[in-house]
Amino acid sequence: MAEEVRRSRFQLSQSLPLTLRPIGEHWIDRFRIRHLEIQGIWARQIESARHTAINVDVVKT
Repeated sequence: MAEEVRRSRFQLSQSLPLTLRPIGEHWIDRFRIRHLEIQGIWARQIESARHTAINVDVVKT
């Protein structure tokens, strides 16, 4: 998704270089360091909690 956003920005701006280097494997780490106000969550923990909380009786109600 980050690559799609970047391509869209590139198409709108003529001031960027003609060739784009790949974003890289650890781009999110650098992004989070630059933007400390943005926090993330661990989706696996949320999904695990949902999985353990669900049962047939809960679904029926």
